[in-house]
Amino acid sequence: MNYRCFDIFTPQEQKTLKTLRKYRKENFAEKSLVYSERRAIGKCPLTPEEVGLILRAMNFDNSTRIYIAAGELFGGERFMKPFRTLFPHLENHSTVGPSDELVENTRGLLGSAVDYMVCLLADIFMPTYDGPSNFANNVMGHRLYYGFRTIIQPDRKALAPIFIDRENGRTAGFEEAVRHVM
Repeated sequence: MNYRCFDIFTPQEQKTLKTLRKYRKENFAEKSLVYSERRAIGKCPLTPEEVGLILRAMNFDNSTRIYIAAGELFGGERFMKPFRTLFPHLENHSTVGPSDELVENTRGLLGSAVDYMVCLLADIFMPTYDGPSNFANNVMGHRLYYGFRTIIQPDRKALAPIFIDRENGRTAGFEEAVRHVM
């Protein structure tokens, strides 16, 4: 498979992204983006599968409970399935509290507050993308200020060639290479 920022999406999802791209083109300055090049220099977010492979390489096993602080993932279950196979004990703000109240507020502040507090107090926090959201930066700063536990920050630029090699069938030494980067 050829996973790239854009190439991993279905034709329908690509159509949605193209619509967004058209809007940006009409309303913002033009940028030349070659997705395979952006991927190679670590500018694409990690996929859930890549996060799972990183955690597995770092010796986390499938009994590890993982909390996902995110809204609806673009690409949905298709991207989550490989991650869920590696780590079946997944939680989110809809599964950890008084569910009736949280389910009603999944798009509101209560779910965001639960996400923040769980990430703040977790044994380990691992942001997977340092894009336009300040969520991860705020959590990391808060954790560092109060001396909380481990933060794992993947180096997407250093990991990109390792994942590209894996996608091209070169899997020998994959986990060792990931551990070396991490």
